[in-house]
Amino acid sequence: LIVAGLTVVLNLILSSLAAYPLARMQFKGKKFCFFSILATIMIPFQAIMLPVYLITLKLHLIDSVNNVMGYIGLVMPFAVSAFGIFLMRQAFLKVPREVEEAAIVDGCNVFQMFVKVILPMVKPTLAVLAVFTFIGLEDIVTNQIVNALLITDKVAGNRGINKSIKKLEYNGRKQIEHRCKKINDRACHFVREQHIIQKAV
Repeated sequence: LIVAGLTVVLNLILSSLAAYPLARMQFKGKKFCFFSILATIMIPFQAIMLPVYLITLKLHLIDSVNNVMGYIGLVMPFAVSAFGIFLMRQAFLKVPREVEEAAIVDGCNVFQMFVKVILPMVKPTLAVLAVFTFIGLEDIVTNQIVNALLITDKVAGNRGINKSIKKLEYNGRKQIEHRCKKINDRACHFVREQHIIQKAV
């Protein structure tokens, strides 16, 4: 429950902060940034599971350090999502420009305008994103279980993972040696056949 709550809160905050400049500001490379973020939706979690684990291991964000770091390791990989950024961007685009202009006339800076004017106008979208983050998104539900097994494994679990990796490397070396031996045997057999043919001729 703690992990789910922290993930929802961080997703709302970070997705909103990332979506606001993509929707309301003008800068070079804005479309490229937006489409690059959308492209990450096509990458399955299984493809990045090992890099995510190695990064959290290098940053000591696992519960073998302490319980707080374990929670951080569980939350941070899912603290923001491309879907959340896309959803909040579409909501911000619906806010009239006149509202921003009126806020600027009243003396609001960009941050005050974002917090006090824009966010209250997109509360329904924030609620939808919170619900999707809590109960529906595949990256938060299904893949969080796999991520939890990696991050909350303690020292013994990490040793088990290291043993599995070493076993895979050992099996790979054995397969390569076996294939090389087969190739060598076939080459020797071919040479012997050629020698016999030359003698017969």
